[in-house]
Amino acid sequence: MKKRFFIALTLTILLAFQGAFAYTFPKLVKVNDTYVKVDNIILKDAVYYAPARQLADSLRVITKWEESSRSAHFIKFGNRLIVTDDRVKMYQNDQYIGVDLTVQSFIYNGRVYLPIEYFVNYFGATVSYDEKLKTFSIVDSTVNLADDVHLIAKEDAVEVLWLARIINLEARGNSLYKRLAIGGVVMNRVNSSNFPNTVYDVIKAKGQFPPAYYDNFDSMVPSDSSMTAAILAYSGENVVEDCLYFNLKPFSWKSADDYFGEIEGDYFYR
Repeated sequence: MKKRFFIALTLTILLAFQGAFAYTFPKLVKVNDTYVKVDNIILKDAVYYAPARQLADSLRVITKWEESSRSAHFIKFGNRLIVTDDRVKMYQNDQYIGVDLTVQSFIYNGRVYLPIEYFVNYFGATVSYDEKLKTFSIVDSTVNLADDVHLIAKEDAVEVLWLARIINLEARGNSLYKRLAIGGVVMNRVNSSNFPNTVYDVIKAKGQFPPAYYDNFDSMVPSDSSMTAAILAYSGENVVEDCLYFNLKPFSWKSADDYFGEIEGDYFYR
């Protein structure tokens, strides 16, 4: 009996572990501390690639497509990359330098992909990657970001901040996955007709999220991990499906059919 119980417990733990870590976090990109629209980043041969057009738009690099040669042109301040098939031609100060044989490009779903670090550095910016936050941070002092490249619209920034604050307290120092789970519950409520339709009103609803009433809550600066989770959740990433509730202990008033699972000490319910 004890042996069967141990095997069942082990399987439960393994399944819970696999469920959490089977999720692949999308990578985020910031330019001068502002999140920008760069999606579907691909890891290939230990190199991260991104849609070159989106990188170009974020860095104010001009993009042109030449149909006759089937080539993409990326231009900024006299520097140019011309991508044809998997060949990358380089121009600096409007002078042809040659084909860069050290870098690959490819086309996926109709979009030209180039290595993030290569593209960013070529046009005079710097980039670093934070594995914990799944975020590329680009710095370019020459760039003033256009509104249409922002991942989160300016008018939604306050909502994201409220979301990050409640995640910061409810997740209690747990992983980015747990933080995203908390954010998912809040956003599910925002999108449900049975709850208020803003993050602020959801978390301030009476009796729902006690940390929202802490004295320092309205001025709290959330951690980088909580802000990352808030950005992801607000953008539609969801690891808890249609869950609307979570709690430190199982709910007695919820049926077994409503139970989603336990994530790092909290029980999630539909």
